[in-house]
Amino acid sequence: MCADRLRLGILGGTFDPVHLGHLASAREVAAAFDLDRVLLLLSARPPHKPHVNPAPVAQRLEMLALAVADDPLLQTCDLEVRRPGPSYTVDTLKELVGVYPGADLYLILGADAYAEIDTWSRPEELPRLCNIIVTSRPGCASEAALPPAPVAARDRTRYDPAVGCHLHESGHVILGHRIRGIEASASEIRRRAALGLPIEHLTGPAVAGFIQQHHPYGASGH
Repeated sequence: MCADRLRLGILGGTFDPVHLGHLASAREVAAAFDLDRVLLLLSARPPHKPHVNPAPVAQRLEMLALAVADDPLLQTCDLEVRRPGPSYTVDTLKELVGVYPGADLYLILGADAYAEIDTWSRPEELPRLCNIIVTSRPGCASEAALPPAPVAARDRTRYDPAVGCHLHESGHVILGHRIRGIEASASEIRRRAALGLPIEHLTGPAVAGFIQQHHPYGASGH
């Protein structure tokens, strides 16, 4: 990896809604790994959550844009919104490789999501396309201590003691990082919004104002 290349983080999610925990985690990982920018990638139709009925994608995208409006480090990404069909990470990464030629890509995944990576579409291709950063939840240091390669890619990956992590034959690495950021829950925000309870301390003022105005979680009348 070349020091003068763009170092681009990719943090995906349904962001239903985006909250301060998402933003704090993105900033913390960017600082820890010297990333130039982090894309907040909105998953419009996540194949692993077929029974979830999120807020309309246009509203989630607008809330995401409001949340990062004053932060040059964070940027919304709507590639999966514009692409029809299920949102497969491997297809998004291939598209990002074309959009950002020569960039070093870092896919940021929570430990829970990474534990399911071998159930994803074409998991063996992921470490070939990008570096992977596996993050723990606040207070769960062991979750991301030394993440192994996806089972589907282990014949092309080895532990390298010189760098203290798993190294793919492509040169990409699989790293762990303990998150110390803000604990926030999208489900709790949705619950509080539906009851008309305050949420600004969990979402920030811009997103809270949007929710209070448009009622994506059923808080009309409050």
